[in-house]
Amino acid sequence: VNGQTMGYAFISAGAGQVSLIPNFAEQKTSEELIRQNNCLAGTNGGFYDTTNRPLGLFTSDGTNFRGISTSTLINGFFGVTEEGSPFASGEVPTTPTRFVLQTGPLLVSGTTPRILSIRNDEPARRMIAATTTSGKIIFIALYDPDGVFDGPLLADVPGYVTAIGKSESLSITDAINLDGGSASAFYSATITLSELTPIGSLFCIKS
Repeated sequence: VNGQTMGYAFISAGAGQVSLIPNFAEQKTSEELIRQNNCLAGTNGGFYDTTNRPLGLFTSDGTNFRGISTSTLINGFFGVTEEGSPFASGEVPTTPTRFVLQTGPLLVSGTTPRILSIRNDEPARRMIAATTTSGKIIFIALYDPDGVFDGPLLADVPGYVTAIGKSESLSITDAINLDGGSASAFYSATITLSELTPIGSLFCIKS
């Protein structure tokens, strides 16, 4: 994308296989969270502040950790409804959810990559959550193979997500950015990308 090549990995899971585990106060390592929760795979969730609170809406298994915040950057919501439908949208969910977090920016909406204008954009490892036409959840890690905490500019990520979706026949409909850089982690059967600083939450994928 734009003359650059990035490494990537992805996890495909059914909505029922995914849970959201908060880690704001506990500050456990992703490896600990994966092991203690018997996760087959996993990736970090959204952003948190210097007081170890999520930056926006965060609800998991009936517990609300924070309400909605107004932000032009974390302008979307990712989660799974109680009926088992995953969503990545700029709209606040109006139906009960099993989990939901506010994060962003939105990268792909209705299969169309969004044009992002990011102030002070810098290269960094990126983590993405996406939904598909068949109701699957896709988690994607984007990184520079020569420096795994490095990666693309945020403005280029929609293009990468679209290219990966086409290359892997993933049928991505919507996608949203998660926390990245040093506070990101990704575990799958083929790759491990650990964090330098604690992750605020973990998406745990089970069988």
